[in-house]
Amino acid sequence: MLSYFSESYNLLIEGIYMGVNKGFDKVRFVAPVRVGSKIRCHATVQEIIEKRPGQYDFKVEVSVEIEGGDKPALVAEWLSVQMAS
Repeated sequence: MLSYFSESYNLLIEGIYMGVNKGFDKVRFVAPVRVGSKIRCHATVQEIIEKRPGQYDFKVEVSVEIEGGDKPALVAEWLSVQMAS
């Protein structure tokens, strides 16, 4: 579901020609999501670092909340790279 949610908040560097999912850090599954539950995702950009000219590393904190729940279902740091010309 995180890939689906990322379309609504994804940041794109101007001139991007490729993006790579590097994976996750600090992944925690806090609460189960029951069938039929409504969920939403919150994302906060933690850092964007230009490693080399045109290569940007992203760290985004994501949390998936369950409607009516007191705990999130998931909390993680999502790492990715974007290459721009």
